[in-house]
Amino acid sequence: MRPCQLSLSKRTSESPVTLSLSKRTSAWLGMLCAVVSLAGCGLSDTSADAGCSGPVKSPPNLMINGSFECPPTEWMGVMGELSIVTTGASQGSKAARIVIDSTGTGGIGSVSAVVAKTSGKTYCINAKVKGTASDVRLEVFGSQLTSFGSPLNSPDTWVRLPAMTNLPPTPNLEIREPVDQSLFVKVRANNGKAGDTLFVDDIDLWESTDGKCHER
Repeated sequence: MRPCQLSLSKRTSESPVTLSLSKRTSAWLGMLCAVVSLAGCGLSDTSADAGCSGPVKSPPNLMINGSFECPPTEWMGVMGELSIVTTGASQGSKAARIVIDSTGTGGIGSVSAVVAKTSGKTYCINAKVKGTASDVRLEVFGSQLTSFGSPLNSPDTWVRLPAMTNLPPTPNLEIREPVDQSLFVKVRANNGKAGDTLFVDDIDLWESTDGKCHER
């Protein structure tokens, strides 16, 4: 992967942003490639199984096991300890729980590409989160990083990410990539501290039919 510099402009934490990949992000993706190689996992562009990822939707949810109802072989803890809880899920009976390490940025990442080869159309994603972490980010990695950040600090109540409370409302994060790119997903704490918790559930990613992510 060709290294590149990350250039940040001033922005609010609630705003969606698209950035070129940083060296740290490139290293994380390199780690994912190593995990995929060791596990013998391949890239997949198959629609998610309804038993693992909740109700069947149209357009289909491309996120395999985005509701964590099956063993989390598609997921790995990143700078934190991943476990599955069986109480208090947003939907279904299970959710992912991450205990954040000393970096304060722990989260959960897809082991293999959620979308093996993009079509050139717009993709859309949202998720449910809660926890003691003060801030959280939803990130999609392709040829570039597309992300959304928001305050959290909601230990007991599930919050949709992106947040519907934004003005104007931002119900879904829009991902625009050229053709033949692979998409990886990560949900992580931001500016957290060791021991903070982050719960994740109901990750929903689909290819938009209208290009504006109005389907959900």
